[in-house]
Amino acid sequence: MSGSGVGVLLIGGEERAVLATTQALRRAGYRIGCCAARSVAPALWSRICDERLVTPDPRDGAERFVSALEPIAASGHYSVLLPGADAALLAASALRRRLEPHLRLGLPDHATVERCLDKVELRAAAVELSWEPLALCEKAESLLPTAEALGFPVVLKAQRSVRLAPDGRFVQSMAKVVSVERELQAAAEEVGLPLFLEHYQERPAIVSCAGVVAEGKLLASAASRYQRTWPPIAGSASLSEPVDAPPGLTERVEGLVAALCWQGIFELELFDIDGEGPQAVDLNPRPYGSLALAVAAGAKLPAIWCDRLLGRQRPVGLAVAAEFRCGVCYKQETYNLLTRTELRLRERPLVVMESSFLNDTKLLENRIKERLIQLTRVCLFIDGVITVSWHNNTLMTRKERRIYEYFVNLATTTEEKQR
Repeated sequence: MSGSGVGVLLIGGEERAVLATTQALRRAGYRIGCCAARSVAPALWSRICDERLVTPDPRDGAERFVSALEPIAASGHYSVLLPGADAALLAASALRRRLEPHLRLGLPDHATVERCLDKVELRAAAVELSWEPLALCEKAESLLPTAEALGFPVVLKAQRSVRLAPDGRFVQSMAKVVSVERELQAAAEEVGLPLFLEHYQERPAIVSCAGVVAEGKLLASAASRYQRTWPPIAGSASLSEPVDAPPGLTERVEGLVAALCWQGIFELELFDIDGEGPQAVDLNPRPYGSLALAVAAGAKLPAIWCDRLLGRQRPVGLAVAAEFRCGVCYKQETYNLLTRTELRLRERPLVVMESSFLNDTKLLENRIKERLIQLTRVCLFIDGVITVSWHNNTLMTRKERRIYEYFVNLATTTEEKQR
């Protein structure tokens, strides 16, 4: 293996959370091995990984998966194991006796791991601490009254995101959106009881509170607010921004996670309800989807947890410390996968693409110019860079050329103001 330092073995390399974990650990001086079921998994393509390992998919059964991990764990190359997906976490936890002689897992007992992946248990713990409860339906006869009280359309969510099937496989449970009463019963049968009901919102106010907890105390924390998710219905964050946690929220999150007896990295997703307090929606007791954002903002959660397991001391990354920076957004590096070389390019968000204006035949020329002014004002306000995609075939008419010339002059004037 190339690289030096203490080795950390990551499992679940298909997940973007694991890719973010590799970046955080490498910056902290760790040596990294990563397991995934496919060689094209994002984390296995990372230049950061010192060893790339293809193993059986944990979703196909814990026995085969852990049997493949055993010789890797016994090789002596690694000191810590970090699962990056629910199925990998459940498999490693259930058969930990075969891994713990060689690796530090740092997990609570298996019953606690299962409890932390159970939304019913999360709701019960939240209610005990006076959080606003989500609507829980345990019987079929309560479905329709609850849905009518919330108002259609509604979202149905399963008790667990990953459940164990009778054949020993781990199956992903997907949320369902129901728009009318006649679809409710069939969707509930597919999701399974007990289930949770939420009123469907196109852009729900979701706050992510993440961190590292040990012995009931937060070692590090990071908060962010979701701007978009993908898929749009019950999906993961695709656009999120670090924020300062509202007063008292970090302490409440610490109390809830401690009540569930979790140890390690976590993310708690909350509905931010004005005037009613937050609702605990889901707990991810592992590295989570938007972890890269927290790391970029200064909260190096994977390194903090590994340091804790190994008895190392390192400055923590709390949201209240200067190390954590609110307002950080993703920057995309470009990479040639064939030659495995970094390109001297950086992708930036596209501000203007002419087809979004010119292809809308209902937009008058003056209205297009107004929109362009709005966009340039936003760029000026945030000290941003105006990036334009304008194709040659949309410079054919006088109107197209007038708008292009207008925007070039507008952008040039904006950049002069920024200087």
